[in-house]
Amino acid sequence: SIQKSETLPDNITVTSLLTTSAAAYVKADAFNIESLEKAEGDTAGPFDLGVLIKDNATGAKIIWLSSPYIADDQIDLSVSGGNSTFLLSALTYLSEKEASVSIAAKSMQVAALVIDEFSSNAWGAIITVILPAGIIILGLSLWLRRRKR
Repeated sequence: SIQKSETLPDNITVTSLLTTSAAAYVKADAFNIESLEKAEGDTAGPFDLGVLIKDNATGAKIIWLSSPYIADDQIDLSVSGGNSTFLLSALTYLSEKEASVSIAAKSMQVAALVIDEFSSNAWGAIITVILPAGIIILGLSLWLRRRKR
């Protein structure tokens, strides 16, 4: 997490952009984690994960993020593209470009369905053998029952 200094020059302002909830915590020993539950000695939140630092005298701006994984494609997929939207908005703000309307492109790529060999064989047998055989047996039993009447 990012910790804000208590003493800042008058011309510097720090604004939180990404903050955790109050229920967040940091494990005391990150290299020896036995449980993910909060334990004694863990630091309680909330924590700043992204901040904007502005120098009001010069107009300089910095956006500081605590994780390099915000630009990772796999992580971005797990948050439905929220990270890439945040990064693009941050770059637009830093470049002082007037905000323009942009609509992110949708991926037209279709994800392939991956099935293991056992499931593939089991479903193949059900659809090509068991289901047709069941329908034939049901039909024959109805036909024989009606024929006997």
